[in-house]
Amino acid sequence: MKVLRLSKVIGVLEVITALKESQEDAVFILNENILIFKFLESLSSNGVNLSKIKIVNEINFKFDALLKDKYTGEIIIEARTFSEILEKINYCEADRYLLILLTDERNRAYISKIIQQFIYIDLHIDVILEKEEKHRNAVRAFKEYFNEIKASLYTARQRIYDAAAKDMHQLGKYKFIKIIDDIESMVLEAEDRELTVAVMATKKSGKSVLVNSFLGNDYAPTSFELATPNSIIYKCNNEKKLVLSYRNGYKEFQNVDLLRHYVESIYKSAEYDIKRGQPVEDMYIHYINENQHHNNFTLIDTPGPNLAGSNHKEIAYKWIEVADVIIFVIDYSKYLTNDEEKYLSDIKTIFDKYDKTHSFIVIVNKIDLLYASGEKNSVVRFLDYLRFKLENLGYSGFVIFAASALQYFTALKVPKLKGCEQLVDAPPHELIRDLRKCKSTYMGRKELSFIRILEDYLRDLEDYQGIVDADLNTLLEKSGVTRVMDYTNYIATQKASLEVYKAIMRKIDDRFVNMKNNFFSFQLTYLNDRMRIKQKEKEELIKAIKKLYDVVNLANTDISKALDFTGLLVAIESQCNTSDSELSKMLESSIKKEIDAVKHSLLCSTEEELKEIVDGNIDYISSKVQTNFQKILLDMFNEKAGQCQRKVNSELDRIQKYLSFIDKEIQTNIGVFNDYLNTSLQVNSLKITLPRLELAFSRKNLDFSKIDEKVNNQIHDMLKKCLYQRHGVIGHLMKLATLNQVDKRFGKFELDVDNICEMLNSLSQDIKVDVISTIKENNITLLNHVTTILKEKLHQKISEEIRAVFNNYMDLIKEVEDAFMASKADIENDINFIREKLNFLEESRDSLQMFFNVWERIRKEVKESKLDLCSPCPH
Repeated sequence: MKVLRLSKVIGVLEVITALKESQEDAVFILNENILIFKFLESLSSNGVNLSKIKIVNEINFKFDALLKDKYTGEIIIEARTFSEILEKINYCEADRYLLILLTDERNRAYISKIIQQFIYIDLHIDVILEKEEKHRNAVRAFKEYFNEIKASLYTARQRIYDAAAKDMHQLGKYKFIKIIDDIESMVLEAEDRELTVAVMATKKSGKSVLVNSFLGNDYAPTSFELATPNSIIYKCNNEKKLVLSYRNGYKEFQNVDLLRHYVESIYKSAEYDIKRGQPVEDMYIHYINENQHHNNFTLIDTPGPNLAGSNHKEIAYKWIEVADVIIFVIDYSKYLTNDEEKYLSDIKTIFDKYDKTHSFIVIVNKIDLLYASGEKNSVVRFLDYLRFKLENLGYSGFVIFAASALQYFTALKVPKLKGCEQLVDAPPHELIRDLRKCKSTYMGRKELSFIRILEDYLRDLEDYQGIVDADLNTLLEKSGVTRVMDYTNYIATQKASLEVYKAIMRKIDDRFVNMKNNFFSFQLTYLNDRMRIKQKEKEELIKAIKKLYDVVNLANTDISKALDFTGLLVAIESQCNTSDSELSKMLESSIKKEIDAVKHSLLCSTEEELKEIVDGNIDYISSKVQTNFQKILLDMFNEKAGQCQRKVNSELDRIQKYLSFIDKEIQTNIGVFNDYLNTSLQVNSLKITLPRLELAFSRKNLDFSKIDEKVNNQIHDMLKKCLYQRHGVIGHLMKLATLNQVDKRFGKFELDVDNICEMLNSLSQDIKVDVISTIKENNITLLNHVTTILKEKLHQKISEEIRAVFNNYMDLIKEVEDAFMASKADIENDINFIREKLNFLEESRDSLQMFFNVWERIRKEVKESKLDLCSPCPH
C-alpha cells in the first residue's frame, strides 16, 4: 500500500499534488495532533473531491505492536507507528492480518483510535490485545472440553447419587449433586450462550431497518408511521421455525411476511393505548438466521426513548445494563441532536458503572444521504467530526462506523422478489439490464419503490465513489453494514463473549476450588482428625472405667485382707501362751511371800489357835491365803485381758483408718471420672453422688465382764482345792501337828520350825503347779473368748457394714457403667458416622476425579494465558 506522510505545514498542497499525479489509491498520513475533519474541510475549500481520499492520523505507539499472519502465526513486523503497518499490508488480503497490541485495557482510548483509523480507510483488520489472544486460547480450550466436562459430571453425579449413605443430607450427598448440577448448568450456559446485542437510537433513526439487515429479512415493521412502541427480542431458532411469543401466548408462522403483518396488527390495535401512555409488552420473535455475516445473536430492537407521552425511555434503558453489546444508531440527516446527546450521556453513565465501554458501537445510519445533501461528501470527515463530539461528551474507547442500512437491506430484499432472483448472481455489466426487467414486472406495485431505490444506490456508487458496473455484493459491502456486522461479531465473540466465558469459568473454578479445598482437602483432613480424637476419647473412656473398676476391686480385695484377724489371733495366742519358767518366775516371789506369811502366822499362833487348827478350824489362815492368791491371779489375768483388748482395739483402729483411706480414694476416683464424663465427654445428664462409709465399729462385743467372773470362779475353785483338799494347806497343817507329836493330854502345842519350813516349801511347789495349770486354762478361756469375738461376732458385723457400703459402691459403678456405655455408644456412633462420611467423601472424590483432571488441564491453559479466574489454587 502506498503511504504518503503529510507535513504539518504544507499538508494540503501535498495532497493536491498527489491527486494530480493520479495517486488516488494512496493513504495519506496526517500528523497525530491534527483533526482529520478540519483538515478535510481545508481540502474541500481548495476544490478537492473528498469522497475518494483515504486519510488517517499517524499514531506513534506507546507500546509494542505485532502485525501477524492469522493463518501462519508469522510475525510480519514489530511496528512502532501506524504508517509502518500500512506499508506492510497487502490491501487485497487485509482479512489475513492480525494486529496484536502488547498493552492492556488501560489504554482503551488509544486502542480504539487505532481501530478507528482502519475504519477510516475501510481496512478489515482485527486488532486485539496480547492477553486477549492468549485468553482466546484458554476459552477455546474450555469449549473443546465441553463434552468431556459434561460426561465427567454425568458419571460423577450417578456414582455419588448411588453411593451408600444412611443420611444423605448429613453426609452432603445432595450438596455435592447440587454443585455438580450448578457446574453442568454453567457449562450448558456457556455452550448455548447467545450474546445479546441491543440496537438503540432515538425515534425514526433506522434501528428496525438495521435489525432487519442483521436478520436478513424484514421481520420488524419499518414503514409504519408509529415508532416502535416496545422491545422486540429476536432469538435465533435452531429448529427453523418462525415463532412469536407475546403476552404468554405462542404463535407459529409459515413465513416472515405473515409474521410482520401480525406484528403490525398488534401495533395498530394498541395505538390508542400507546397514545394514552399504556405500554406494549415485549415481544419475543424466534428467527431463522439467513445471514452469514453474523453469529446467532439475540438481537433487541428497542424503542426510541424520546417519544413524547410514552414510557419508551424506561423500556429502552433497561437493556443498557443487560446487553452484551450496544449498537447506537445516529441518523446522519439529523446530525447529533440534543435527544441523541442526552441518550448517549445516559448510556455512558451506565457503561462506566459496569465497565462496558468496549462493547459500545456507534453507527451513523443513512450515510447514503451524504451524497444528496450537497455537503462535503466525505464519510471520514463526518465520522471524525462525530468522534470529536463524542470525546467531548466524555466517551473513550469507542469506534464509529458509517452505514446505510436501507442500502444493505434493499440489496438484500429485491433479489427475494419473485422474478428478481437472477439479480443475486448477475455480473456487474448485466445487473442494470436485469434490474430493468425486474422493474417492469412490478410497475404500479409497491415493490417498485424498492427496485428504484436499488437503482439509485447503484448510480451513487458510480457518481460519488467511481465504482462502475457494481454487483449486489459490492452494494452490500459499500453499505457499511457488513463491516458493522463483522465488527459486532468480533466485539461479541472476542470481547463481550470472552467476558461471559471468563465469568462462567470463574464460577466453575470457584466450585472446583471449593470442592478440592473445602470438601476434600479440608473436610478429609478434618474428619480424619475427628476420627483420631474420637478413637482417643474411646480409648481414654475405656481406660477411665477400667481404672475405676480396678480401684474398687482392689479396695474390695484390700479390705478383705484387712478383715482377716488371723495375724491378730496368732499374736494374742502367743501373748497368752507364756512358758512355765515365765510363770514360775512371775509366781515365785508372790507364792514365797504368801507362804512366809502362813509360816509367820503359824509360828505366831497361840495354843488356842493351833488347837483350832488341829481341830480343823483353819478359816483365819486359809481365807488370807486364798484372798491374796486370788488377787494375784486375777491381776495377772486382767493384765493379759487388757493387753488383748488393747491389741484388738488397736487393730480395729488401724482397719478403720485404712477403710477411711480407701473410702476417700474411691470417692476421689469416682469424682474424677464424673468430671471427665461431664466435661470431656459432655455427658451433662450424669451426676454421681457418693455415700459416706460408716466406720464407727461397735465395740460392745469386746466386754470382758463375763469372762472376768468366769475366771474369778475358776481361780476360787482352784485355790479352795489347794487349801482344803488332802494335799492342801490344812492337810499339810494337820500333818504338821501330827509329825510334831503334839501333846494333846496336856494341851500343849509346839511347832517344829524346821519341819514347818520344809513343809511350806513343799507346799509352795504344789501351789505353783496348780496355779500354772489354772493360768493356762484361763489363757485358753481368754483366747477362745477373743477368737469368738473377732471371728464370729466382730468380723461378721464389720463385714456386714462394709458390704453394705460396697453394695452402694457397686450400684454406683453400675450407674457409672451405664453412663459409660451410653457415652461409648455415642462415641462409636460418631466414629461410625465419621467413617461413613470419610468413605462417602473419598468415593465422591474418586467419582469427581475425571472432572478434576479435565479442569486441571483447563487451569493449565488459563495459567499459560494469564487469564485471571480469581480463585486460589487448590491444595
